[in-house]
Amino acid sequence: MRFLSSAVLVTLALGGVCAGLSAQAPAQMVTVEQLEASMKQIAQSNGAMQKLIKANDLMAAGKEAQTLVTQFTLVERFWMQHKKDDAVKLAMTARQGATDVVAATGAGDQMKAQMAAGNIGGTCKQRHGLYRGGKP
Repeated sequence: MRFLSSAVLVTLALGGVCAGLSAQAPAQMVTVEQLEASMKQIAQSNGAMQKLIKANDLMAAGKEAQTLVTQFTLVERFWMQHKKDDAVKLAMTARQGATDVVAATGAGDQMKAQMAAGNIGGTCKQRHGLYRGGKP
């Protein structure tokens, strides 16, 4: 029985090491098609989130904000891969804004959620001014 316990511990330890290595593996490249799909999802989720916050449906708004966190993370990765530091910074700022909305909606604070959501819109507008309509 003692042998079996040792074998189980070794197996678990090796599994933990492998999991740690895979967690450090480089992220897969984000394609232009994935970026475009992400931007469409961002537009949908942002519009829905803004309306839901105004309607004080904070639970649903928080879900949309969480979707934004995920999508802005993908956008951030895309721009990191293309070494566009200004776009990376804007994606990070937008992701942080979405994270702030998640926190505010979770706390039931409609005013903080509205402020954070407004910041996301401003950040998107800046990014579109730099990188939309055929610009690099």
